[in-house]
Amino acid sequence: MPVSRGWHRGRDRVANYGASVSDGSPREPTEGETAASDTGPTDTGPADEAVADWPAQAADTVVRVVDAVREKTTEPAQTAARAIVYGLLAAFLVVVAVVLLMVGVFRALANYLPGEVWAAHAIVGAVFVITGLVLWTQRRGSSERSTAPDAS
Repeated sequence: MPVSRGWHRGRDRVANYGASVSDGSPREPTEGETAASDTGPTDTGPADEAVADWPAQAADTVVRVVDAVREKTTEPAQTAARAIVYGLLAAFLVVVAVVLLMVGVFRALANYLPGEVWAAHAIVGAVFVITGLVLWTQRRGSSERSTAPDAS
């Protein structure tokens, strides 16, 4: 009688000589099983090896597929989420820095210019108007915009 192979522990296969019978008590190995175990492990061949190792191969395949899916979906999503979060944080910090800088400039002008506060208002207003005019001239002209053709 050939040796019956039982459960699988990792990649090491162990003979299952203590298979339980219907009453729950372990059965004793038969004389053929004892003789086969005395001679050492039997050569199961490549076909039996592949069949006996299919749980490990299936687990390796599942791990490989999950890693491939994670690499193509989760990692780009995490990168995009990080870019959005850090971009919003940077934009917020830039806006706060510009506001604080303008408040500081206005207070410095108000303290060091002779006369009333209107001079500081005039200078800061002039800076904003000039900045707005420069940005306005840099915009695209109406001839460069893509417009829909007339319906007529």
